[in-house]
Amino acid sequence: MGFAALLLWASCARVASLRRGDGDDDLADCNCDCCGTVRRLPEETVAGTKVKCAPAHDHGSDVCTDECRAPAEDRLLHIRGNVLDYQRFCFFECKPAAGPASPVSTQCIALSFEDIEKTASHGQAQDPAIIYQAAQHKASLVVAKQPKLGPPSQDAKMSGLRGIKQAGFEGKEAFHEAKKNSWH
Repeated sequence: MGFAALLLWASCARVASLRRGDGDDDLADCNCDCCGTVRRLPEETVAGTKVKCAPAHDHGSDVCTDECRAPAEDRLLHIRGNVLDYQRFCFFECKPAAGPASPVSTQCIALSFEDIEKTASHGQAQDPAIIYQAAQHKASLVVAKQPKLGPPSQDAKMSGLRGIKQAGFEGKEAFHEAKKNSWH
């Protein structure tokens, strides 16, 4: 076998190995501990969410690498082989621990099963910010169902006017009662 043929054979064997997942023994399992919050670009803002999860830069490369081994029970990211880019994993599989208003450079946590059900659309992963969009929609429905009141200052003014009127009425009654009792 010639050198070029041997090189081609070795290259094909490596690609086949990656597809089977044989070359990922030295990779750690993907984990949201390697992910932290970063600012979203303006065009990435969804439902007021200003942060997203991305690989954290405060971990050493010996702990958090550029690639990781996909979780065996992964239901969201369907990949060939077993190797996953950490950038993709952090974005689609993790969420800011403190919610959509999390400060930058804080920890991310794994999506719950309910979150995954919301973010998986026909086998395609979606931006996890839609989790918060659903929560905001639910909160707006609760607010919409509450009875509409006038401005608080208007309510206070009306209550004050009723109190003045009541006090005036009671004052006149007391005056007439006192007058009636003083003549006797």
